[in-house]
Amino acid sequence: MEEEVYQALYKLRDFLYENIYFSEVVSRELEKAKGIVQAPFDHYTQRPYEIPNYKVYLELWGEYDPVQAAVDYVAGMTDRFAVKKFSEIFVPKGWAIL
Repeated sequence: MEEEVYQALYKLRDFLYENIYFSEVVSRELEKAKGIVQAPFDHYTQRPYEIPNYKVYLELWGEYDPVQAAVDYVAGMTDRFAVKKFSEIFVPKGWAIL
């Protein structure tokens, strides 16, 4: 790599670390993000049958550790899907009065 490109790459890297990765805004949101991942993981560990296709995996492999199933399912979530699932599981729905 040419020296000029190398220096530009490291300058960009330093900027990203200082202004984005470890910024105050990101730090404040980090705990929220951890909760959005941790809470569904805990939920699915206790209720693996709510994981889509969990029964199929059991039929194929004979066993599927609930913790590993929760790890696999949550690890495959996009950010938006994780927020959606968190909301579905933990945010109360409005009640309709008839």
